[in-house]
Amino acid sequence: MFYFAFCLHLIYGPVDPASLPDRVPAARLFALLERGTGLPVRRAAPELDSVLVKYHETPETRTPSVIVLVLRAQGIYVQRVRGRDGKEELFAGTTPGRPPDQARRLFVKVYSPRFLRPEKLLERFKGEKTHQDVIAILERRTGKILLRAEKEKPLAEALRRLGALDKPPERERTYHVFRCEGILVRELHRELLQQLPRELRRRSVFIPYPKANSLLVASGTRDWEKIREKLFQINPDGKVAGE
Repeated sequence: MFYFAFCLHLIYGPVDPASLPDRVPAARLFALLERGTGLPVRRAAPELDSVLVKYHETPETRTPSVIVLVLRAQGIYVQRVRGRDGKEELFAGTTPGRPPDQARRLFVKVYSPRFLRPEKLLERFKGEKTHQDVIAILERRTGKILLRAEKEKPLAEALRRLGALDKPPERERTYHVFRCEGILVRELHRELLQQLPRELRRRSVFIPYPKANSLLVASGTRDWEKIREKLFQINPDGKVAGE
């Protein structure tokens, strides 16, 4: 039997691998992908069409998801990209990376913290580890959080989550009245706001009463100690009602 097969080989020459069952050129699978997705397949090199792929065609294996897996097993990676004209297409290459001419498009959004310190808010956001597709960094010069992503949807979800996390911390609020001596309350108020840190100003409420030449301060217990110190630095002769 072996001798007979050997004779056939001499007569007809070597058997074309493409004629063997379950081995087809990659071009056939690319055509099925184009038919199944409605998108053109751009090749990294024309030689990819002639690569032989083990593939048994059935109604179940004609689906794009199966074809992509079959090609990947052969070392051909197919991914959905945007062409130079901005339209979607499929790109087939021998590496899982982006096409050489494919520019990386990033969407950018900025979130401005309202209540929490930017560092604390960013720490909470990253600690959840639920937004892996979003890059979040702190712009220290402005105190804002910069978000970057390749798609708009995860970026919008990240913005909503930051807003949900950025809530005023629960704290006991105290009320104090500072009576000015030798200085007008409006001048004291203006000087105080200039000297206090921004986050401390956000957490507190300052209401000047010119007729009584007094300043009402609503703040947290710990914040009041810092505010009180500043008030007496500006107006050493002033007094806190009730002290």
